[in-house]
Amino acid sequence: MDYPIILHYNPDETPEQGTQRLGLLLLDHAEHFLQHAESLDIGLHETRKDFKKLRALLRLVRSGMNEETYKNANRALRDAARLLSDARDSAVLVESISLLGERHPDIFHDEGFQEIKQQLQKRHQQQLKILRTHRTTDQVLMVIKALKDTVHRWTLDKEDFSAFSAGILKAYGRGITNRGIAREDTTADHLHEWRKRVKDLYYQLGYLQMIWPPVMLAWETALGELADLLGLDHDLAVLQQTLKSEESTATNLAGHRLLAGLVHEERSQLQSNAWSLGRRLYAEDPESFVSRLNSYWEAMKDPGSEIRSSVPGQSAGNPG
Repeated sequence: MDYPIILHYNPDETPEQGTQRLGLLLLDHAEHFLQHAESLDIGLHETRKDFKKLRALLRLVRSGMNEETYKNANRALRDAARLLSDARDSAVLVESISLLGERHPDIFHDEGFQEIKQQLQKRHQQQLKILRTHRTTDQVLMVIKALKDTVHRWTLDKEDFSAFSAGILKAYGRGITNRGIAREDTTADHLHEWRKRVKDLYYQLGYLQMIWPPVMLAWETALGELADLLGLDHDLAVLQQTLKSEESTATNLAGHRLLAGLVHEERSQLQSNAWSLGRRLYAEDPESFVSRLNSYWEAMKDPGSEIRSSVPGQSAGNPG
């Protein structure tokens, strides 16, 4: 199902106008997919992505927004996403083991591999059944509709780049901090926290694409690649933990351990690539990074700037 939306501020709108417009676009997009997606799995995935994009948007402009308004919207999005998390997480396990089968076709017909895959598929179907039984998507749709009625309250007391600078400063700074923590103590949780900060910055720079499209698109692409590396690592970490917790009851212990070994190898390579890319992306200090973006903003606002008329479109279907 194709439902493209352009997700960046426009040069000729105020930060407040753009924030409210983007908020409504994303809520409409989430509502549409939850009601009309080709499958429930697609609907859940797209809706959770939209909620992440919305929370990144709110964090971007938080410094200029009423704090209670921010907290209420952020909490509603967080809690709604949690209602869908069990079904989505079980889907990710199936996707992860399927990806391993594609990357290592020699194990695809292994009895142990097929047994584990079938177990994960069965659990996922059980989670979808629970979701349907409890009419969980109806609850989430109610949250979306309630949020749409409050977007007009997403007012900002800052204009120009000052509406975004604190949000970018925090996102970039937290990315540096969380990368350092994960590098010092490489646990799945620490890597996942770093990934969340990478995704915040990825979405936020996408929203600000108009300040210098070629440069911002390059940043967005690189951050998307890093987020994908860390995201796949996290998915495999969850699969790794699942395999470990069920090893004692495995009927095919050799196949079970073979799969666990492949997961370990894949994660090692993903992390190696992530460290290398992350080192380049987080090479600046946060203040210098924000100052550079502010310079791009000022150049865009120059009446003689050619940037104002060269902003390309962006689909909401990009990395999630």
